[in-house]
Amino acid sequence: MNKKTYTGIKKNRYIHYIDIENICGTADLTADMVARARIEYLERVVPGKDDQYFVTASHHNMQAVCFGWPNARHGFRSGKDGGDILLAQDIVYGHPETLFRGVYVASGDHGLSPFVGHLLELDLPVIVVSGKRQMSYMMSHTGAPVLYLESDFSLAA
Repeated sequence: MNKKTYTGIKKNRYIHYIDIENICGTADLTADMVARARIEYLERVVPGKDDQYFVTASHHNMQAVCFGWPNARHGFRSGKDGGDILLAQDIVYGHPETLFRGVYVASGDHGLSPFVGHLLELDLPVIVVSGKRQMSYMMSHTGAPVLYLESDFSLAA
């Protein structure tokens, strides 16, 4: 693609990096829990029609994530911080600064805070979305604005 094509693609779209286990506050997800988190997220963020979503979780949550958040790119990796690692890799190697106008990072995990900082250093607008209970000190001090979700999705499961 040429530079003009990239500029046209980038003009009005954002990428949403979503650590759904962090947003829901649990590593044991249900499709209903993910669907409710998706609804509140979309109401709070109000994304554009060309926005893209990358939703990550552990492999044992694959079915819940795929049914609860359809029409997204999904990534599954088990182990400590598996979803965070997938998001971090996409932030660094996916070059969102060339394809998107800005980034939403839906996670309060401290492990992703250096990657939010990386995006900010690239002069890419970043907004962090998290529940208040899931927001780490490091993430809240990255310099990115924060949108808080109100629900505690793990309590209703």
